[in-house]
Amino acid sequence: MDNPATLDDLTGRGYVLPSDPVVAQTRLDASWRALQRELRANGTSVDAVLATGWATDQDLADVVADATMRVLDNPDGVQQESTAVDDYSESRTYANTTQDLYFTAAEIRRLLPPIPTAGSMKYC
Repeated sequence: MDNPATLDDLTGRGYVLPSDPVVAQTRLDASWRALQRELRANGTSVDAVLATGWATDQDLADVVADATMRVLDNPDGVQQESTAVDDYSESRTYANTTQDLYFTAAEIRRLLPPIPTAGSMKYC
């Protein structure tokens, strides 16, 4: 299966494409490959996830685009920025200060069906 996430998924989330969108597409493709590895590490695959009917290709696209946005939101990895003019000063601390591509536990839960256990639900 090809990457279900497109540049439109990024722009729909507020990302402004540069004049040359190669970096954004490269990040999307890297996220897609990383998600496939993550699913294999959880004992499944993209095809198996789709076969269960629990998740759709759009769910996959959402997870890939969200992980990509975490990297693209702060491409320089800035941790903190401050500016001062006369008596005015402004400081900003960035949440995503790393180029590390990762998937949150919630994103993985959206893709993997729950496994029923005695009295509770367990996710793979």
